[in-house]
Amino acid sequence: MKRLVLMAALFGIVGCGNDLRNTGIAPTSIAEPSREVTQPKPTTTSTPNPGSSSSSVVESSREVTERKPLASTQIVLTSGSIEQWHGNGSIDIEGTRGFSLVGGFDSIWGGVRVCDESPQACAPGATLAFSLYRTGNDIGGQTVTLDGNTYTGVGGTASDYYSGFDIRGTVVFPAFGPRTSLVVTAPCAVTGYVGGGGLTGTFSGNGRLRLWVHQQHEAGDYWMIDRVECRIFRH
Repeated sequence: MKRLVLMAALFGIVGCGNDLRNTGIAPTSIAEPSREVTQPKPTTTSTPNPGSSSSSVVESSREVTERKPLASTQIVLTSGSIEQWHGNGSIDIEGTRGFSLVGGFDSIWGGVRVCDESPQACAPGATLAFSLYRTGNDIGGQTVTLDGNTYTGVGGTASDYYSGFDIRGTVVFPAFGPRTSLVVTAPCAVTGYVGGGGLTGTFSGNGRLRLWVHQQHEAGDYWMIDRVECRIFRH
């Protein structure tokens, strides 16, 4: 009896094995999907390929940063001049950002008047720290162009816009000689600003200062300035 039971059990195991074969599924094929799911995927982010898209994004970002324009209101003067004589003064200058400033100003003080105000500052052999500046209503009625926009009446009493400039230079007056009038030259630096409303900018430039002078013998011997010009170096 025991022998029959044992044979039946063995027959059942063999039959079960036959059923698995009849399904067409191999035992090893069941385990394969499990290995694919659990297998870690290769990581490429730690050492990017220079030719990969990740590297290209970094390079593009760097280019944009380098070419980004500076947030600046600075204007570099490229041509023009500022002139003053005893009757009046004029300014006609140009610069970057499509800048131009044209107008006039008074001559009641400073600049050509410095020798009237302080004769010894213009004595033969003296060194003069020349300065000519105007601001506010001193230079009213100007026309300014900047960044494609034009503003008129700049600096006027009823205007919302304003401007100012300053010329600096160091002049050494010559000794008196047979020539009673001559032209004294020196480097000059110009700085200034425009503002009001949407008009915003500061300008600067360098040029050549020329002083037309003549000998004066009243109240001592000194040079009298007749005319001043600061001409901007062209760029």
